[in-house]
Amino acid sequence: LCRSDATGLGSYFDNVGGARGRGVELATRWLTPLAGLSLSFSGSYTNTVTTKPFTTSNGTKTEPGTQWPLSAKWQSASILGYQRPLFAGWAGGATLTYTTISSAYNTLSYLDTVFGYKTLDLMLNAGNPDLPGRPEFSLSLNNATDVRGVISGVNNPQFPLDHNYIRPRALVARVALAF
Repeated sequence: LCRSDATGLGSYFDNVGGARGRGVELATRWLTPLAGLSLSFSGSYTNTVTTKPFTTSNGTKTEPGTQWPLSAKWQSASILGYQRPLFAGWAGGATLTYTTISSAYNTLSYLDTVFGYKTLDLMLNAGNPDLPGRPEFSLSLNNATDVRGVISGVNNPQFPLDHNYIRPRALVARVALAF
């Protein structure tokens, strides 16, 4: 919990009275009958709340059961992947990744929401573990749908729309060598 000092010019972090998080996670992978094709899913549900009353830095009374800030209840990732031998020791493939995260409040006072977006990433890759340096090449299209997901927000009257966003659509080429 971030609190202002007595002068109002500085701040410090303090513990809240108590918090409790409960949830469940699931991860599964299916190797389909088609060689090299797999489908993976991972997801989680988390409910994190305060357990004791306290007063926030702006003087707001916070009761037990208040949703914890920056704690998305739902998150998931679904991945469709295909890998196969290509030629002369080279293997290559493609992946499609769809991720989701539910919205959450950015403070205990519920001043703004963050998260609450879905993204799609695509990747092509090739590599040869038998060659010196085990070369790997990949080409990725991250955030293919160019979603403007909010990852943090600042509640300052001087900057009411001061948010940080996820990375916009990006084409990324990568070359890797091990040594």
